[in-house]
This record gives sequence, structure tokens and C-alpha cells, in this order.
Amino acid sequence: MLNMKKILVTGTVLTAFCTSAFAASADCPPQPSMSERVNAILHENDADRPCPPPAHRMHRQGPKLTPEQRAEHQKLRAEWRSMTPEQREKAIEKMRKDRKEAHEKYAKETMAKLTPAQKAEVQQFIKDDMAQRQVRHERLQHMTPEQREAIRANRPLPPKPPKHHKGEYRGYKHHKEEFHGYRHHNGEFPQPPQH
Repeated sequence: MLNMKKILVTGTVLTAFCTSAFAASADCPPQPSMSERVNAILHENDADRPCPPPAHRMHRQGPKLTPEQRAEHQKLRAEWRSMTPEQREKAIEKMRKDRKEAHEKYAKETMAKLTPAQKAEVQQFIKDDMAQRQVRHERLQHMTPEQREAIRANRPLPPKPPKHHKGEYRGYKHHKEEFHGYRHHNGEFPQPPQH
């Protein structure tokens, strides 16, 4: 009986080795790696996908418009489509002029709110900033296109905006140091765990 078990085990092991050797020797195409399969699945519908927005507008959504505002926007779009190129140029010039006037008005209003000392400090800061920009611009003009490209490529990305934390927004601060306790259902104030 023991010999029979040994023979069966030996036969099973030999069969397993022979089968794997036989299967390996057959001409079969190489299997794609797991990362290749995942990429194929992820990109199988790329032709149907719309073009992504530019990076600087990825998560920007404008304010929700009221139906009246939406109707006004539709009316302006229809007017724009019906304009000739000359009319569009005039409209663009008018928009630029209006924007410039609004900016100048806003700048005057903000400066009017300052004391004379603050106003002088702000004006000096603007003057210094413009001088630094001019120096930087002149240095860039004396560089080769390759150097300018390298500078553009190696500038740091703008910082990430802070993540919105739902708890802080709603005023729940029990996870921070400002914990003042919360009222339990029986009216007591349980204390937070001591660290």
C-alpha cells in the first residue's frame, strides 16, 4: 500500500513537470503584462472622450446663473454670431476700453481707502516691483531661446489651493485643539481623550 502511494505521488509530480515543460515549449505569443492590460482597458474609449480643458481651468466653475442671466447670455451670444468681423473688432475695442475704465476706477477707490503713509508705501512697492520686472525682462532678452525655454520649464507650479474640509466649514472643531466639549444626549459634557 505504501509503495502504491509513493508511485502515485511520483507519477503526479512527473506529470506536472512534463506538462509545464510541454506547455512552455509550445509556440504561443507572449502574454501582455498586467500594466499593459490595465492601460489597454483605461484607454479603450479615448476616441469618444472630449478634449480636456486647459490645466489652469481644470476645476473652475463659474457662479450658477439665474434664468434671466442665462437668457441675457444667450441673447449676447446670438448678437455676436450675427456680427460682421468689423463689428466684432469694434465690440472688442469697446470691451477693452470698458474693462480699462473699470480697472482704473477700482484702483482709485482702493487707493482712496488708504492713509497717506499707506498710500506712499503701496506706490513705492508698485514702483519697486515694476523696476524688478523690467530688470528681469532685460535679462531674459539677452538669453538664448534655449535658456528661456529652460527657465520656463523649471519654474515651480503654482501652489495647490487648500483642500475644503467639510467639518471646519460647518464649525465642527472637535478634532482640533479648540475642543470645548459637546453635549451628550444626557446633558453631560464628555471630555476628549487625553493624548
